[in-house]
Amino acid sequence: MAAQSQWRSYAAFGLRLVSQIALPELAAAADDGAAPDLVIALGPVARSLAGAQHAEPPVQIEGETFLLDLPPARYLVENGRRVTIDPAPGAAESEVRVWLLGSVIGVVCHQRGLLPLHANAIEIGGAAAAFAGPSGAGKSTLAAWFQARGRRVLCDDVCVVSFSAEGEPTAWPGVPRIKLWRDALTALGRTPDGLERVAADDDKYNLPIRPEVSPRPLPLERLYLLRATPATPGRMINRLKAAAAVGAIADNTYRWAIAVKMRRSPELLANCVALAKRCEVFTVDRRWGYGDFESGAREIERHLLEDT
Repeated sequence: MAAQSQWRSYAAFGLRLVSQIALPELAAAADDGAAPDLVIALGPVARSLAGAQHAEPPVQIEGETFLLDLPPARYLVENGRRVTIDPAPGAAESEVRVWLLGSVIGVVCHQRGLLPLHANAIEIGGAAAAFAGPSGAGKSTLAAWFQARGRRVLCDDVCVVSFSAEGEPTAWPGVPRIKLWRDALTALGRTPDGLERVAADDDKYNLPIRPEVSPRPLPLERLYLLRATPATPGRMINRLKAAAAVGAIADNTYRWAIAVKMRRSPELLANCVALAKRCEVFTVDRRWGYGDFESGAREIERHLLEDT
């Protein structure tokens, strides 16, 4: 990875970032002279943290300092305000950015008291509806399906949620792209022609989210949890309440295990409870696979439109 000295400003996840490396995946932001929320710098990073309370490759944690040591780079995250990147010799810039805009941003969010969900979100009726679930559940394919039908996609893979003083949850714009495997593109009637690969050795591609002049956050009113369980006739979508809703949110929190190792469990649980109080949580039981995808997507769309 070539050395870089130019600083650039970006906006994502409700944060203003100033970065020493180019982040073409993110929306540029004007430099208004205010202090940034997050500084991303290049520099040397030690292989270990002195006095680490947790040390298990590739993660080390000492208080509010987090070290992630992976083949493309070492990442040092401090207090949710600074990330220092020490790339390995010859590391591809795209590989370095994949981890930065994924796990590292997840750590930043946990250190800042935000709730990152392993989810994407769309706009409907002036509010956000998020779709969560394990890898392979079809979250990104569903987001791309909604985008093709004219819906605004707010974020993909990581949906960052903050809370107002009154406890209202807000979903923030994320990286303006949807990551899709080749077979998902094919199922949506698209080809990878002209799309950038997520990583050099992956058959996964970045589908751009339609840009907005001023990306804006939205109140998060619904969360759908995609599950691979054939639905009972007439009961594909079911509401979760109380403890079941809190548990489902916890299960779909991005990098929950890392946050627990960072000793953030009390704050994490409080955020899950706060979200369950103000956001309707539903399970979506359906067969996984592209053969049943269209009918399932249309059923979700009908459910969304019922009360909007």
